[in-house]
Amino acid sequence: MLTKLTRHGQITLPKAVRERLHLVEGDYIDVEISEDDRGIVLRPRKMVAIDPEQEWFWTPEWQQAERAAEEDLASGRVVHSRPGERASETLRRAVETDADE
Repeated sequence: MLTKLTRHGQITLPKAVRERLHLVEGDYIDVEISEDDRGIVLRPRKMVAIDPEQEWFWTPEWQQAERAAEEDLASGRVVHSRPGERASETLRRAVETDADE
């Protein structure tokens, strides 16, 4: 599909594209230069409102830690607390177990 660049650097996405991708006014679109520097890649980005008190959760650092925790869980690198055991006791037991291995 062909579209035209305006003097202000804007383009209009054809209606068929907007409808198929469910794009509406105000949606965000990532714009990248293709790897071979010969084209433009457009990717829709649906932005969701984040509660300001929850913004910390979506920082790159926190998300990286979340991924690491998921990997630990998936690989079994976890220590389970015993009923009634305090966190400090669980950690002490885990350290002692690691030292014994």
